[in-house]
Amino acid sequence: MMVNIEATRSAIYGAACVAANPALAADFLLEAAAAKALASDTFFHCAGEAIQLHGGVGFTWEYDPQLYFKRAQAGAHWLGSADALRERIADSLLGPAMRMIGKRPIHAN
Repeated sequence: MMVNIEATRSAIYGAACVAANPALAADFLLEAAAAKALASDTFFHCAGEAIQLHGGVGFTWEYDPQLYFKRAQAGAHWLGSADALRERIADSLLGPAMRMIGKRPIHAN
């Protein structure tokens, strides 16, 4: 869990550095989407692991892991799932090439 959290912290810091530099404004949306996808995955993973570490009592109302797990699920619904963010990143990087594949046959002549 600690490795995932540190990787997420680094990705968020990198996105913040890109946001602070006006010369890199074009890269900000990709950096922010990548950081958000990683943060969503990490939050969901850590919340699930906390429930596993607490055993069956981790999902009861008396303990906090159930609250974090529900927040992780709600955050994925409110801010977009990590898969949707990855599709957005792929579409922005490969969009024109991928759109052309379905419209006409590609021949190697």
